[in-house]
Amino acid sequence: MQWNVSDVGTKPLAKQRLLVLLHQIGCCNPDTHEMVGQEEYEAFEERTVGKQMVKRIAKTIMRMAVLWGLEPNLQGAEATAVDEEVCQQVQASGNNGYVAWKKFAKTTTDLESCWNQVADEDSYIAKQEARIDQVIQRLEQIREHNEQDHAIISDRITECSNELSMVHDYASGLHYSIVEHGGFLRNGCGLTPEQWRHLATLERANLVSSRALGAVEYMRLVRQRFQPQGAADATDSPNAEADDPMDESEPEVPSGPISDETLTDMLEFLKGEHGLCLERSEYWDANEVQHVILHFLSEIHHSSAESLVASCRVRIAGLFGELKDKAIEQHRWDSADRYQAIERRYMQNPPA
Repeated sequence: MQWNVSDVGTKPLAKQRLLVLLHQIGCCNPDTHEMVGQEEYEAFEERTVGKQMVKRIAKTIMRMAVLWGLEPNLQGAEATAVDEEVCQQVQASGNNGYVAWKKFAKTTTDLESCWNQVADEDSYIAKQEARIDQVIQRLEQIREHNEQDHAIISDRITECSNELSMVHDYASGLHYSIVEHGGFLRNGCGLTPEQWRHLATLERANLVSSRALGAVEYMRLVRQRFQPQGAADATDSPNAEADDPMDESEPEVPSGPISDETLTDMLEFLKGEHGLCLERSEYWDANEVQHVILHFLSEIHHSSAESLVASCRVRIAGLFGELKDKAIEQHRWDSADRYQAIERRYMQNPPA
């Protein structure tokens, strides 16, 4: 039977008809997940089908009466009994079959929905299983990669440990050699940036000195620097005061004339000043003195020592004048006084 579902929401309808129309358009209760108006629809359908069946039976009886020649006002108990028996049998059989068919159709629809849902779940489970397999493969690859990295890192740690042990042994050997030659470490916890720069400058100066003086002469000077010049008991003055052995004053600046001073004397004087700067931890001043020494050593190859004496005096005077100004700015008054004395000494007899 066709229903005009467009009446829903457009016309005022009775409750029973509204529920029947909602059932026809497929509305479902969200709480119980049942079709809306199922009972009203079945009752209405049953009444409608019953009426149709009664009409069909009545038409069939009318046709049979016409064919048998029976009149409409037929009287008799048998006819009435037969008529009632036929109507009851046909009506009961039609209603029972319709109800059974309706229940069977509903069951079939529910089973179809369940099988569709099971199929969807099976498809989703298959997709999840494939994704789980991919995740497992990726985890296996990551585990293998981590194992390889662990092996590589372990090998590198072992290699670095061996190299560190070799470096430690080498440094210990150098330390022992330095101590054997009378040296010592000022700071065993590493060098500051200024000390590293001074180390590079000093190494460069040693290289230039070795090339300028020759390997033999250079090593002779190095050995002479660490060799004692006299007996240890004869170095003390007989009139020395019994002061604190830690109370040592800086050597005074020579006050003699510089007219007879040679280039070698100037270099030895600068080397002494360089050592004093290192002892006072004045690394910038030591670098400046070291640069002047390197300059003098490099100029020996291009000109004679006699012609360099005058220019070296002027250069030394200017060097210590600059160091004096820096010491005054930094409030290093002892160093400033010493630099000023050296500057005056070398400015007494300017070159002609």
